[in-house]
Amino acid sequence: MTTPTHFIPTSSLYTQWASTYDHDSNVLQLLDDAAFNTHILPLLNSLPPFTTILDLGCGTGRNTIKIYESLPRGKGCRIVALDGSEAMMVIAKTRIAESGNQEKEEEGDITWVHADISTSSMEIVKQKLTVGGGEGVDIVISTLVLEHLPLETFFSAVSGVLKNGGWAWVTDMHVEMGASRAGFRSGDGVKLQGESWNHAFEKVDFCGGAVCEGLR
Repeated sequence: MTTPTHFIPTSSLYTQWASTYDHDSNVLQLLDDAAFNTHILPLLNSLPPFTTILDLGCGTGRNTIKIYESLPRGKGCRIVALDGSEAMMVIAKTRIAESGNQEKEEEGDITWVHADISTSSMEIVKQKLTVGGGEGVDIVISTLVLEHLPLETFFSAVSGVLKNGGWAWVTDMHVEMGASRAGFRSGDGVKLQGESWNHAFEKVDFCGGAVCEGLR
């Protein structure tokens, strides 16, 4: 008997998935963590003063907590954590609160933003992100989010909030894994999946989409 698959809005998918998301033994997340730990964490220890990092699609805070614990103290650096699912963000906030460094959050190191960049106008998103100066962010971190958005939507969001001279770390599912869409099985065995795009990692597609939105 074939297990039915239901396609639902991505924000609804992650709202329903939130309670079990961190306990699914997702191999892709483990690979993504290894790359992040190797290439990005070392850079966070030497950030210049007043650096602002956007965790775009922060989810349950898998990367947020690492960024948070790596921020240089006393330099005015901060995080903007954005996600389209409030349920996922509740878990992220709890993860931060239980980290033992609550005093850092009290200093205003984290701004939480609930916004869905697939449906919100970029002007609204930018208004929410450009707090504390209104100049945008210095770094964008976005891992395993791109699958859920058209290239132009995603890179327009990144370009719209990233300062000149800033940089972004973006990861996505490999094109050969395209048949394996993000999703989970509900209690009644139904496979739930959100909106998904199978982006090719070729200049004409993935990189070309970034360039078209003013990134390089």
